[in-house]
Amino acid sequence: MIKNLLLVSILFLSSITNAQVSINNYNFSTSNSASLNRTNGSLIDDIDMTTGTTVVLGGSAVTNTTSSTANLNFDFYSGGQRFTNFTVTPNGWVGLGGGVAPGILWSAAVFTGTRLAPFLGPLLNTNTPPLSSMTTSSIGRVHYKLIGTSPSRVGIIEFLRMSINSSVVDDTNTFQVRLYESNGAIEYVYGRMKITAGAPLDFNIGFKIVAGAHSINATNNTSSTSTTNINSYTSNTFIPNIHSWTTGSQRAYRFIPTPPNPPTNFNITNITNNAMTLTWNDASNETGYAIYRSIDGG
Repeated sequence: MIKNLLLVSILFLSSITNAQVSINNYNFSTSNSASLNRTNGSLIDDIDMTTGTTVVLGGSAVTNTTSSTANLNFDFYSGGQRFTNFTVTPNGWVGLGGGVAPGILWSAAVFTGTRLAPFLGPLLNTNTPPLSSMTTSSIGRVHYKLIGTSPSRVGIIEFLRMSINSSVVDDTNTFQVRLYESNGAIEYVYGRMKITAGAPLDFNIGFKIVAGAHSINATNNTSSTSTTNINSYTSNTFIPNIHSWTTGSQRAYRFIPTPPNPPTNFNITNITNNAMTLTWNDASNETGYAIYRSIDGG
C-alpha cells in the first residue's frame, strides 16, 4: 500500500510542475550564440528540419489567415493550462490550444489561452486597416517537428523562407518557435531576417498569456511586462540584433518559467479499496489539480 501511495504522490507532483499563472513567473533571457540546428543546451546538432516534418502552412500562403489546428503530439503546459495543439498564421503568430492565432495585431482580439508572437507585424495603424507584410514565399512553408524522448521532448515550429514586405518569390527569412516539455520553456531563434521594400514597418516580438505579456525591445534585447515595445524598421534592412546567417551566432529569445513552490499540508484521506482523496494547499505561484487513482494502480 505504501508503494502505491508514493506512486500517487509522484504523479501529483509531476502534474503541477509546469503550472504557471502569471507572466512574471516567466524569466526572459537572450543570447547571440544560438543555432537553428541545435536546441538550447545541446552539444550536438539535434534539429534537422529537412525531413520528417508536418507542413502547417504551404508556400505562398495568403497573409492574415489562420492554419488548421495541428497536433503538438505531447502535452505542453503554459499559463497554468495544458495544450496539445496549435495554430499559426503567416504573420508569425503561433496560438496554443483550440483557439485561432490572431491575424496581425498584438491587441487585435481579446486573448484566451496562450498566444505566442515570435515575430508579429506590422501593427499600430501602419495602414488603415493595418496590413501585414509577412507571408510564406513560393518555396517556403511553416512546418512542425517533435524531437527527443519523453519527458524531454521539444516541439519545433519553423517559419521557413518567409517574405517580409517583399516581392521576392524565393525569399529566405527563417525563424523558429520551440516548446520545451521538460521545463515549459518557450524559445525563439532567428536566422536570416530582412525587410526588402516599402515604407517603415512596425513589428512586435513577444509572448502573451491571459495574465500578461512579455514584449521585446529588439534594439537592446530587453523585455517588458508593463510596456508594449514597437520595433520599427525601414526598407532594404537586415533586422539589427536578430538577423544572422551564421550557425552558432544566431539570436535566441527565451521565456523560462520559474518552477512552482511545492504544495503544503498534503494529505491522503478517505482511503478505500479502490479510491482515495488528495488535499493540499496550493503555492501562490502555481495552479494545481488532483489526480485520482486506485490503490492498486488501476
